[in-house]
Amino acid sequence: MAQRSPPVFPNQGFPWQPWAFPGSEDIRIQMHIQECQRQQIFLKESGNQDLKDGRIFKAIDQYSQALNFAEQLPNNNREIAMILSNRAYANYKIGDYKSAVDDALTCIEHNPKWWKGYYRAALVFKELHQYSDALEAFYDGLQQVKDTETFAVENKVNFVLEIAKLTWRVPDLGMKTIMKCRVQNDIWSQVVLKLAKQQEWNAISNLFLGGGKGKSPGIGGMATGCNTADVHIDHFCKQRGKTDKGIRLVSELIKHGSDPTALSEISGDPPLHCALHYGLHSGDFSLLKYLFENYAKTDEKRNVTVNRGESQYHIVTRTRKLGPQNTETALRILINYKVNPCVINSEGKSAIDYVDRTSLAASMLRKAMDEWKIAVSGQRQAAAVSGQRRVSAPGQSHTQTQKKQKGTEAHQKSKEKKGVPATEPPTKSSKGGEIGRASCRERV
Repeated sequence: MAQRSPPVFPNQGFPWQPWAFPGSEDIRIQMHIQECQRQQIFLKESGNQDLKDGRIFKAIDQYSQALNFAEQLPNNNREIAMILSNRAYANYKIGDYKSAVDDALTCIEHNPKWWKGYYRAALVFKELHQYSDALEAFYDGLQQVKDTETFAVENKVNFVLEIAKLTWRVPDLGMKTIMKCRVQNDIWSQVVLKLAKQQEWNAISNLFLGGGKGKSPGIGGMATGCNTADVHIDHFCKQRGKTDKGIRLVSELIKHGSDPTALSEISGDPPLHCALHYGLHSGDFSLLKYLFENYAKTDEKRNVTVNRGESQYHIVTRTRKLGPQNTETALRILINYKVNPCVINSEGKSAIDYVDRTSLAASMLRKAMDEWKIAVSGQRQAAAVSGQRRVSAPGQSHTQTQKKQKGTEAHQKSKEKKGVPATEPPTKSSKGGEIGRASCRERV
């Protein structure tokens, strides 16, 4: 039998002779493994540095060489998957989507419990406009993110973010997929913030109005319950706030924490007036109630007027083509939150002057005006009493001061009955001046 040629290992420079030492075959295998490991690590790290520095084609070559060594090592699926993932990303960067998706899918085969292969494949599917495949890959990858990982929250945010972006490209499948995402509210908050920064308002609308979490479409969505305090909606209000869907989304974002003053971008009116207009035309007064409870907590904000000095009551009574139900609901809300119904506009009219005096709205306004006047009168009386109390001596109550005054008056009357003048006449001084009795005693 012909003898095999001894293998030549890289960088050794001489052939290994297994017959030279006992047990040399095992040693040869160990040396081969060590050399493959060394080359795998060196080439992968070199590829990573090249990719970081923008030398993408060189990085791809380095990863390919690293992969050759990695495949010669036993039980090395994890390392092979990492190299394939990196090479997939490099191919994705240069637009070689076929090679990228092949590497990503092979990466999943070697390590199906690792999320990165799914993410790489999903990005490529998205670029190829294979949105259904992208949604499936994004969702499957989300399931592989372990809570114990260092960047678990960040990774989950990235997966949910991409799924949300696809909800308006593939509406049916997209909404079904997003509704299966079970993540915490803080993750939804970060997703919404990132979408807002990227101006992905269609995706945000689907998250708040597309249904999910027990809410039907148009009423709620998967992001219900998150915090939108850092989401700036000024530009959106200005561009799309006047549309029905736009104002509904603005309403939800404000109720979840966004700045309500952005409402002024829609029509130039104060936030309460914008919310009132929306409620009158839609029948949804939840935003108006929210603003009264969380924004307009002072009388100054609640009673601000616009245009010709018109209050919110004027807006209700002067808005035409409204059903009586919306009008009466709006009036009840304004009355409940103590808005002044007696405001006179520049025409010299109050809100009641614009309604039929026999209508229910007029009856509600008359009662509200009477109660308001009584309340104002009571406040004035209380202020007057408070002013009298401030005149009292320090440390004494108003009652104590009155008792002291009455005691002084009784003492004066007692002295008058005994023939002693209540107030002793002044005494003439030697120089013609007048001094009191106490001053004379002091001189003696």
